[in-house]
Amino acid sequence: MKDRTMEFIKEFDEDDDFMVYPMAPEICTEEDVKDVEAALGIKFPDEYKAHILGEVAGGIQVEAEENVGFRKRGGGAAWMFFSGIHTFSPSKESEEWERLEIVGKEFMEKTGLKAVPVLKVLCDADVYCVDENGKLVKFSHEEYTLTEINMNFWELLDMELKALKDRKEKIKSMQNS
Repeated sequence: MKDRTMEFIKEFDEDDDFMVYPMAPEICTEEDVKDVEAALGIKFPDEYKAHILGEVAGGIQVEAEENVGFRKRGGGAAWMFFSGIHTFSPSKESEEWERLEIVGKEFMEKTGLKAVPVLKVLCDADVYCVDENGKLVKFSHEEYTLTEINMNFWELLDMELKALKDRKEKIKSMQNS
């Protein structure tokens, strides 16, 4: 399956208001993914595997530039702090907070749920996961439940990038009023 990550990023960031970082120092291998799947007892969907094995090494972090205003405000609604998104990496060379294996084990131990985080909105306590059936689900931190989201990884990435852009536009319009 083809990695479509940069296709979504190019469409998303027309104004250069966001920074995009890889989550690993080098391209990950299928062996990296198989090792994580075996360690966690989870099978990742093909779209997610294409993403973490793609041209943006090990996944992505997309974060608003300082001048966008997410971090300039001293208070406000929770959505005003959701300044980016990131996926998690199968690379053993990634930082611990980025690594699928570490984050997955911690998540399962903490929640008692058989799921592994795959996409997080910065500062949001809820997280998107893959469950034991290979389905994308959203974890609710208030209820400790998983809800199937009925979309594939590309649809999820597209939705969250659009939501991030919408939050940016909302903050900019508030600053201009």
